[in-house]
Amino acid sequence: MTFGAARWSERWRASSFSAYASQLALRRAEHAAEKARDETEEALSARSAFLSGLNHELRTPLNAITGFAGLLKEADTLGVTAAKKTEYLDHVLSSARLLLERIDMILDAAGRGEKAATEAVQGTDAVPVLRRLLQEHAGNLFLTGVDIEKDLPLTVIAERDLYANLQSAFAFVSEQQKKRQAVTVRLFEDTSGGGEKALILKLTLLSTETPIEESAVRALRRQLLASSIRFEIEGDGEAGVSLSFAFPMAGGGHPS
Repeated sequence: MTFGAARWSERWRASSFSAYASQLALRRAEHAAEKARDETEEALSARSAFLSGLNHELRTPLNAITGFAGLLKEADTLGVTAAKKTEYLDHVLSSARLLLERIDMILDAAGRGEKAATEAVQGTDAVPVLRRLLQEHAGNLFLTGVDIEKDLPLTVIAERDLYANLQSAFAFVSEQQKKRQAVTVRLFEDTSGGGEKALILKLTLLSTETPIEESAVRALRRQLLASSIRFEIEGDGEAGVSLSFAFPMAGGGHPS
């Protein structure tokens, strides 16, 4: 095969893979939209059932209080005995206590929901996750530089998912260290104009002795395509490879 034909074949494979990746991303987006729609319908159904039950739970003691209070108001006219008045008062007090208990339960449930929503909005601090991975792979990493910006934003990706998805990338980097590829690590906030802002983790491997095998890069790409994190792999393996990961930012802002 001539050099020109080889380059054309390489471009064709890259183009085919890019089309496959785009189709896969589209399917993921459609699946996410369908899942979000189902979750919304379930939430609306649960809300309707909750309000229906709430109406019954509150109205029952309220009706008892109103009814027995009305009887007490007309007790003299109706000739109600003292014993009956005491009985009616007991009903009013027990219904009032029941009503207070149910209101406390509602407020407690609302408080737990608000706390969960706040935690979801706050998001995950990626810095401890990155430091954990660096520490776990420290014995295999030929680090030439680590740059972590200060006051980085949080990401909406859960800590467990963030760690699991990045583990394959660090395993790839560790494997390349056997060939003494130097690696630099950079974690920063993408402030470039246009598009959704994100937290970026960039791992750059520089070939110092042996080129990075293309088959290893393809295997890593297949693993990352199965993850939920946006990524980009650049480089031909001769000079090195750059791995970039984009994490959506959470609404909670920067960690305190």
